[in-house]
Amino acid sequence: MKTSLIAFVLLTIFSSCGELESSQTQTLFDQPQPADVKNTTEFGKKIQGTYMNQKIHISQDSSGFYSDTTFLQVYSNSILSVSRFFLKQHRRDLDLPDSVKNLNNTALLSYITKEEGLTKAYFVADTLFCFTQISDTILKLSAPTVLRYYKGSYFINTPVEPSGWEVMRLTPKKDYLLVSYLYAEDSITTDIEQITPVKVTTYEQDSSSYTFTSINPSRKEFKKLIKEDLFTTEKVYRKIR
Repeated sequence: MKTSLIAFVLLTIFSSCGELESSQTQTLFDQPQPADVKNTTEFGKKIQGTYMNQKIHISQDSSGFYSDTTFLQVYSNSILSVSRFFLKQHRRDLDLPDSVKNLNNTALLSYITKEEGLTKAYFVADTLFCFTQISDTILKLSAPTVLRYYKGSYFINTPVEPSGWEVMRLTPKKDYLLVSYLYAEDSITTDIEQITPVKVTTYEQDSSSYTFTSINPSRKEFKKLIKEDLFTTEKVYRKIR
């Protein structure tokens, strides 16, 4: 398996930037949630700290080893994503330009650190070890983002086009942080309809049609959405400090 170092670097960037993005289409809300709850301007001290994603991606075969680990650093008014990537690969299995394949290890390492942007790289015999870290502020508590605290969870409200709000729920539980969303799956929508009316809207953009599902629950109805466990936990982080 040939490994492209350029792809390795790009993967670090894309993985870091999308750390808190949901993997599925969400149900939108007509207004920030929960309704009739005051906005807050910061995360409390209980939730602040450094968390490690419980899913560590590891790939290993006869040609080498790759792993990536993601951390969240929650501050009073922002969240920072830190992604750490490690690659171990024999030089014969690297996808390199023909012009550098025959360089000795010292010259090849100079090329890698200069052209590929991997500052922490070294050879042991003919095996390359690479480590890189990408940090990115993925949430800043400023307009138009709205933060509200309710029933032990923080709800991050983000406006989306053409109209509506995506709501992400952050719930600290003992030494863990749960990240969850209200998805627009048919089975979940059916359960939502038992609590509050669901509206399906189709709009045109760039000669294409898009459909989204939205709701406008009262605070009492929103409380029931939580009680019925309709927010799906997508990511779990363990607090390490």
